[in-house]
Amino acid sequence: MKKITYIALILLVVTFAAIPAFAQKDYTDEWEQIDDLLQQRLPQSAEKIIDGIYREALAENNVAQLVKAHLYRSYSMSFFWLNLGYGRIQFW
Repeated sequence: MKKITYIALILLVVTFAAIPAFAQKDYTDEWEQIDDLLQQRLPQSAEKIIDGIYREALAENNVAQLVKAHLYRSYSMSFFWLNLGYGRIQFW
C-alpha cells in the first residue's frame, strides 16, 4: 500500500513540475513596446517587433499570438497607408 502511495505522490509531483514546461510565452513586454511605438506613430518600428513575434509564435505553434500579431500588423499598416495619403477622404 505504501508503494502505491509513493508512486502516486511521485507521479503527482512530476505532473505538476511539468506543467510550466508546456506553458507558452505571452510576449507581454513586446506587446507593451509595440503599443508605445504605435502611440508615438512609429508603425514601421512596431512592424519589426510584430514580425519577430509572428515568427516565434509560428515556430511555437502559438495560435493566440499568431492571431494577435496578424491583427496588430493590419492595424500598424493602416497607420502606414494613412500617412501616405491613401486613406484620406477629400471633400471638394
